Amino acid sequence: MGCVCSRCLKKPIEVNGLREVELIYNSLKATRKLRAYREIHDLLKEASEAENFFKACFGYSPWSAQRTWLKRLLANRSFSITASTGMGKTTFGIFAAYCLATKHKRSYLIFPTTVLVKQAKERLEELVARGKREVRIVAYIGSQKEKEEAKRAIENFEFDVLLTTSQFLARNFDLLKGKTIDFVFVDDVDALLKSSRNAERVLLLLGFTQADLELAKRCLDARRKGDKSWGKLQERLEQRKKIVKHGCLIVASATGRARRGRATSLYRELLDFEVGAAKDVLRNLYDSYLERCDEATLVL
Repeated sequence: MGCVCSRCLKKPIEVNGLREVELIYNSLKATRKLRAYREIHDLLKEASEAENFFKACFGYSPWSAQRTWLKRLLANRSFSITASTGMGKTTFGIFAAYCLATKHKRSYLIFPTTVLVKQAKERLEELVARGKREVRIVAYIGSQKEKEEAKRAIENFEFDVLLTTSQFLARNFDLLKGKTIDFVFVDDVDALLKSSRNAERVLLLLGFTQADLELAKRCLDARRKGDKSWGKLQERLEQRKKIVKHGCLIVASATGRARRGRATSLYRELLDFEVGAAKDVLRNLYDSYLERCDEATLVL
């Protein structure tokens, strides 16, 4: 929650929520020792607002893993979600797109099938109707006329949230080429990685250039071969990553057994995360207690 040393904060404050974070923030601001705590404060405040927005949308609070995912998203940190079906991965992706749309940011949700695109669009429309905030939703589904209209909207960049299949991305990337998306959510990374070119297309949509991808590939090859040039290439790549203002990528998987290859290595090099590297699970725990009773009751 953002620890502060005793030199900056004379009187320790136990942090249990946003209220205590605000107290620390105001105290440090008053003594002109705010420094990097401003970023921590702003992130936690934005995360708290997003959690309240989530509750307003669904009628219940996000569970612990979803709260962690929210913080990572708002910090623009790309990551992988590996969790069983029914754990709220898709719900989170849909909510994240809606939440960012209210902040004037564009999102692209990629699904393995047209049926899932249709279901996600319906759920997103329900959220928009409930929240009463205008969001431009474009989904590549329906009749031929509806698909042509969707293509025109995509080409003209007239959307806040775009929903398509991974196959659409492979066949119609020219419509999106040169455009930058703030947030990309891949509902089934296994389907996306069937085409390594699709994985690269996602990186281009996030704001990286083809030159960045080529530099990352050279870095990977040099490291694999034990080439002495690897160190300098890595240094150049790190400098580029600091300069590029890229979007956030979240990939979801139920198995965590995504194909390992050049595509996943590029995600590691450019976005600093491993596809399927961690798994979020719920343990089957119960809060229980025994009321005070006499010895006779215990014997019975």
